[in-house]
Amino acid sequence: QCLSCHGGSYDALAETTADYGLSNPHGSIHGGPNSCVNCHARDKEVTDNQCDNCHSWPHNPEQGLGAALQAA
Repeated sequence: QCLSCHGGSYDALAETTADYGLSNPHGSIHGGPNSCVNCHARDKEVTDNQCDNCHSWPHNPEQGLGAALQAA
C-alpha cells in the first residue's frame, strides 16, 4: 500500500533517498528491503528506526556507510 504513492517499487523509493549513499535507509544492503512498518507508522512518521540498532543515525550522507558503521 505504501509504494502505491511512494515510488511504486522499493528500487524507485530508494532512488528518492539516494543522496544517503551506501547508508540509504530505503536501499537495504542487508538482503533486501524492510517492510515500511518496521520504521514508519502512519504516513511519513518514523516511530522506530531499525537502523539505529546498529548504526549511528541520523548521519551525514556525505560520510557514507563506513563512517556510520564506525560510529555505531
